[in-house]
Amino acid sequence: MTVKISRVLTLLFILACFWLALSGFFKPSLLVLGAASCLFVTWLALRASPTDRDSALTQIHWIRWCCYKFWLAGQIVKATIDVAIRIVDPKLPISPTVNNVRADLPDLGKVIYANSITLTPGTVSINLTDDEIVVHSLTRRGISELMNGAMYRRVKELQE
Repeated sequence: MTVKISRVLTLLFILACFWLALSGFFKPSLLVLGAASCLFVTWLALRASPTDRDSALTQIHWIRWCCYKFWLAGQIVKATIDVAIRIVDPKLPISPTVNNVRADLPDLGKVIYANSITLTPGTVSINLTDDEIVVHSLTRRGISELMNGAMYRRVKELQE
């Protein structure tokens, strides 16, 4: 029971922070309306039962998720710079490659992994199968970094 209460309070806190960030109003009447809307959405979420064991909210370790987002943002910046340099300097090699990357993860992990690959410039997830993701990369180095498995390991840790 306490786990469910902590999840409800976490959802309420996230909604309140999101509402404050988007509205930017701090007048008492608007804060009351914002609190009421957050409570209403939390109530709706409880009725829809998103805190079941099979829910995506319960499958992810949220502190690791926040760390992963910062790590992924760094990877996106590095890949963006690499692609931009290759565009500006035609002497740098471009070797388009298609390869299979291991993805023996739960369903949510596969989706996060495939989306992370696609978000990173220079790589695109083409197909997602039971245990692999078919990836197109602008360079062989991009595929070799995926085959190295750093992103895979980090995605796998999100659900442990």
